[in-house]
Amino acid sequence: MNEALKLTKRGLYWLKVNIASEYGHDKLSFDEQVSWVNSQSIEELTRLEQSADNVFGYFCALNAYKDHLANQEVHYIMPVDSSNQALQLYGILAGCKKTASLGSIGTGLTRIDAYQLLADEMNKQFSTQLFTRKNCKKPLMTTLYGSTKGGESLHELLGDKLDKSVKEFDDAFTNSMLIIAPEAMNVMARLQELNDKSVGTYNWTLPDGAKVKYDVKSRLDMNIQKKSRSGKTFSCNLTSEVYAPSEFNKGMAPNIIHSVDGYLLRQIVRGMEHLFITTIHDSFSVHPNNVDKLRQVYEDSLIDILNSNLLEDIMTQIAGTQITFNKTNTLTEDDIRNSVYSLS
Repeated sequence: MNEALKLTKRGLYWLKVNIASEYGHDKLSFDEQVSWVNSQSIEELTRLEQSADNVFGYFCALNAYKDHLANQEVHYIMPVDSSNQALQLYGILAGCKKTASLGSIGTGLTRIDAYQLLADEMNKQFSTQLFTRKNCKKPLMTTLYGSTKGGESLHELLGDKLDKSVKEFDDAFTNSMLIIAPEAMNVMARLQELNDKSVGTYNWTLPDGAKVKYDVKSRLDMNIQKKSRSGKTFSCNLTSEVYAPSEFNKGMAPNIIHSVDGYLLRQIVRGMEHLFITTIHDSFSVHPNNVDKLRQVYEDSLIDILNSNLLEDIMTQIAGTQITFNKTNTLTEDDIRNSVYSLS
């Protein structure tokens, strides 16, 4: 028997966290999640399968638990997700504790829900309770990656329930984002300023030597006219996206952040050395025994970025001239080390 595949005490702890999370108790503390699993018999956990939020994920995690109880090898990799990685990266690149805290960095034992904070602020702006974590999640996520339609999308959902115009929704949404994540909005604006309407391709290199090539997409409006054999003229208007310089390029900030995301993933894979890991953006899957190692490597990688001038370096490469970016310097290494829910 491969002893490395038998669960350690810590591996069992993280597997129980995973079971509770897949069931739907992902907002409980880690200890509460483990206690929930401990309070159930294996028969009861099996009966709960069809009521899980993620039935397949719960089934796989529970089967791994059953293998452990049978003293067998556990052939299972469990997902561990970053807590709102976009806000984590904006905060770490800017050295801003307030921004990073929205991704549960610098908050110690407290798990922060940025989507609920946005909903609370929108409700305050409009004196209502119609905004929820669920309907605010997508607008916040897409805004952090360059979208300017956050308020508009919320208006499409709730406009018939609130006597407010699209502009009023847009203004309230922007104000709310500036209140909960001011430095993220500031960094995005700085990055968008790098756009040059005469440039169609941008290049920069990450610290590990990976080269980024960003081709700008531009909208092309066309009017096509054709004449039939009988002499009648037909016309139609078409809109297409082509790779070309654009005055209204919205992709600069998201592409820069995604490139840092990719760099972070590569650093984590390298840091895990010979241990198996799969990654999908801000989600990492490892054997339960290796979750603690993943958490340490994740913290190490974030600290490396915090102690660098990565954002200033990328901006300088893109601009072709020295750019100065002054960090807020309110985030520390200890803040990152003591962030229990930066991964969950």
